[in-house]
Amino acid sequence: MPQPIRDLEEPLITPYGEQDAGVGPSGRRAVVNTFWGSVSNLTKAVLGAGMMTLPKACAILGSWLGTLVLCMVATLTWASISRGLVHPASGASTDKHGRTTHGSDADDSEESGSEKRYASSYSCLIRSNFGDHATKVFNILIIANALGFAVMYMDICADVLLGSDTAPGILPDALAAFGASPALASWVLYRPLFLAVFMGLIVTPLCLRRDISSLSPLNVLGLASLLALGLSAVWLAAAAWAQGQGHLPPAWPSSWPSSSAAPGTGSAAAGLISVLCTLPAVMAADGCHMNVFPMASMLKPYTRRAMDQVVAITMTIITLYYLLIAFSAYAAFGEGLEEDVLKNLNAPAMTPLIGALQAQLVAYGVRVGYVISLLGSAAINTFPLRDTLADLLTRDAATKAMVLDTYFPHMTLGALLVAYLVAVMLPSIWTVIGLVGGISLTGVSFIFPALLMLRTDKSTGWQRAGICLCAAILMVIGTSIFTNTVVVPFLPGGSGAAHSEGGDNAAAMLARGAMAPLALHYGSASADL
Repeated sequence: MPQPIRDLEEPLITPYGEQDAGVGPSGRRAVVNTFWGSVSNLTKAVLGAGMMTLPKACAILGSWLGTLVLCMVATLTWASISRGLVHPASGASTDKHGRTTHGSDADDSEESGSEKRYASSYSCLIRSNFGDHATKVFNILIIANALGFAVMYMDICADVLLGSDTAPGILPDALAAFGASPALASWVLYRPLFLAVFMGLIVTPLCLRRDISSLSPLNVLGLASLLALGLSAVWLAAAAWAQGQGHLPPAWPSSWPSSSAAPGTGSAAAGLISVLCTLPAVMAADGCHMNVFPMASMLKPYTRRAMDQVVAITMTIITLYYLLIAFSAYAAFGEGLEEDVLKNLNAPAMTPLIGALQAQLVAYGVRVGYVISLLGSAAINTFPLRDTLADLLTRDAATKAMVLDTYFPHMTLGALLVAYLVAVMLPSIWTVIGLVGGISLTGVSFIFPALLMLRTDKSTGWQRAGICLCAAILMVIGTSIFTNTVVVPFLPGGSGAAHSEGGDNAAAMLARGAMAPLALHYGSASADL
């Protein structure tokens, strides 16, 4: 009989009032409630590098379609976690009468009101349902996912600290303020050298920590920085509208057909391709499947319903936060919105809206806080990466534990070296996010959860039909994006299949970056969105 999870992990942030309650008067251990702590931890785990590209993605899609896509992906993410991970991992299934059954009674649990969980990790769930070969494929996807996010973290930190073509960074301004020589500045701002020093002196010591709870201070500061970013975006939008300079986002994609469009401009196919090009970025921003099992271990008392609610509340919070950032950023910057919204949050761009001193404070405050947040995320990201590497290289739990203990620094340093090399070779964040979303996240967040839903659900009638429909949608989205990312560019004429008359717009830029080498060109009427 499968055994419940025993290797519970400590939460990254322990909210006040949710500490261990100790032993009650009856001599039994008192039940603690960590529901809202689990919500806050999962929210912090989801909000990360991918969120900075969503304002541009929503601008490309338009306000209505952008909102619809964000809500659709959030709903599908919740469904894939609830029916694809939480229910099977809890030993729960739906019988032919539509009733939920469990592998054990709640009375056998260690804490009153808790249900047992029978899969200690995502990989364990895949192995128990599909065998070793499928687990190896899954582990490879997880490794690609973790490495992809590591590269994104480093790319964004470099853009924030070094600056970009359109926005200055913190270090150039600091060097200018201290009167550094041009020769010194050229060495300090050389991207490959900076990334090597930054990762060697700051990132590596954090990633080599074996105790995940020691990263709590970084995650507290990370949440504060995200709150500051949201408030700053609202402030900028309000200032822009107060000065009569606010921008309304387009209602639909610029390539979407409309009654006012000139004959021959725009097509439904082009609008659909815009959706397919931005879906990987949205999926990357919503992906949290690898965090479900650690959060389930933190949730006390654990029940399927409580875990479903944790995920549902988290998806609602982050979707509202994404919409707030997207609409506020577009209201402030309009067609000048960058693919990474942090590039817009620089002092020169914000000074006309809120004044020079306030712009400097916002620019530096948001950047420093966000770098701290990404450092915590990068360190957390190495835990599932090492665990999956050990699982891929070993055959039993004892050997895996030995490998993790003995080769802990070797796996960490090797993963960071790979992340460094990729970050140097692919400085565009869209390239990395598109590849991560199109290849690994499609399998981890959509395809495998859909297969688990179909395999573990035992209901009949309309309930079974609804489960099958949801699984089919997940499979279609996952396989379509995977095919568009991996297969289409290598077909005859694939790299030029999307050429059309005139220049290219933001969707073309997005496609070249996120779905390279599938370059999509549309009419010049909406160029440079």
